[in-house]
Amino acid sequence: MTNKSLLQALLILLGFSLQAQQFILTDIGKLKHSIDECSGLAVLPSGNIAMINDSGNDPELFICDFSGKIVKKIDLPKVENIDWEDLSYANGYLYIGDIGNNKNKRENLSIYKYKVRENDEVKLEGIISFSYQNQIEFPPADVSKNFDAEALITVGDSLFIFTKNRTKPFSGYTYVYGMSNQPGSYTLSPLDSFKTGIGERDYYWVSGAAYQSSSNTLVLLGYDKVWFFYDFKGTDFFGGAHKVFQMKNLMQKESIDFVNENTLIITDEENSYGGGLIYQAHFSLKPANQPINVKNKTIEDTLTFNYHQKLMQPLLWEIFNTEGGSMAVGNFKSTDTSGTYQIDVSKLPPGGYILHLIFNGQSKAYKLKKLMLLKPY
Repeated sequence: MTNKSLLQALLILLGFSLQAQQFILTDIGKLKHSIDECSGLAVLPSGNIAMINDSGNDPELFICDFSGKIVKKIDLPKVENIDWEDLSYANGYLYIGDIGNNKNKRENLSIYKYKVRENDEVKLEGIISFSYQNQIEFPPADVSKNFDAEALITVGDSLFIFTKNRTKPFSGYTYVYGMSNQPGSYTLSPLDSFKTGIGERDYYWVSGAAYQSSSNTLVLLGYDKVWFFYDFKGTDFFGGAHKVFQMKNLMQKESIDFVNENTLIITDEENSYGGGLIYQAHFSLKPANQPINVKNKTIEDTLTFNYHQKLMQPLLWEIFNTEGGSMAVGNFKSTDTSGTYQIDVSKLPPGGYILHLIFNGQSKAYKLKKLMLLKPY
């Protein structure tokens, strides 16, 4: 292998070492044809899942099990499915968000509040109507088209909506709006915003949301990623910590809810590329115990790393310069389950390096920098 090829391989490995934690989806069911445009779901106390279809479908509520089998279909009179986009359940009530606004020109946005009764039957309790105080034109100019929404959650006695950004050029922000969960008419002002990213909007817009009360955790859903928000106070959702998890494929994922504190259920709509599936995903927001940790990425005379796993075979290490040339190589043996190892790098000239480790059969790469030390006069 040439130095150039070796360097390219190390850079690819480095990229994998630095990338965000991948979010693994496990197929657990298939959406039936009558609910294959599922735009919102909510896990009910019965253990079933409530689901809705989006615009162009009848005002119906589907009660399904986790495999996708339809337990019952409930016709919902006195309401209209203009663009149903999300469901939220809390404290005995189910909220249907007729909040879709693709063209940003709707003036009849609403949320339907239902009391959930025995056997998952529902009764309409009232209608929550709302408008956006900061929307003046219907539709506004392309640069201001951030009044579509597909994400709805319930926290305490309030409802919160997160917008699906359709601005051109794409600004990358989702805005959060809040209102009472009591029937009535409300004018909403944005409470906060979060920048999901810049690029093709399909990769960064928000298509669903869920909230877990016991862990005080919010998750926003995208077509190929999920954003978690936690360690925040009250409803200051973006005021704490957050993590982004990457999913394998870009699909039209629009429905999400918590099964418990560490498990989510997600669906995607069926199209020519596939989909129409029900997924389960387990996650942890706590930092994983890494078997090896390089302490100082900026080095002087010594490079130190800790290991937290018994060495089943010698640890192999090699340091390369930015041209792929090998600058130092060695190995390390130990019978301890954890410890510290140091490499003398005093003879390396200042510059950039890549440390390559093979630890119990796993290959890791780390980017290093050695600074020039100025000697005192």
